[in-house]
Amino acid sequence: MLKTPKLLLVFILFSFFGYSQNYRLEGVVKDSLNNPLENANLIAKPTDKSQKIKFSITDFKGNYRLELKPIPYEITVTYLGYNPYKFSVNQKKIRLKI
Repeated sequence: MLKTPKLLLVFILFSFFGYSQNYRLEGVVKDSLNNPLENANLIAKPTDKSQKIKFSITDFKGNYRLELKPIPYEITVTYLGYNPYKFSVNQKKIRLKI
């Protein structure tokens, strides 16, 4: 069973850059002490069932990058020992601090 942390801070900064019909979703995943979370998983599940699921794993600095099509996605962030966090993306620019 996963432990629920008293305070979970996941800092995610989204930047969308237009490349033809795709955009880039990138940012940093950090914990409550502002330390980067290495090997956190991000899964982008499109609401359109005919599209492929995209995923990314953070590097040693907590950075990630996803190349997405301009359709709505449900993003899930998971990390060992933390509860998963889900949110929807359908905008051009988002800054999210949890």
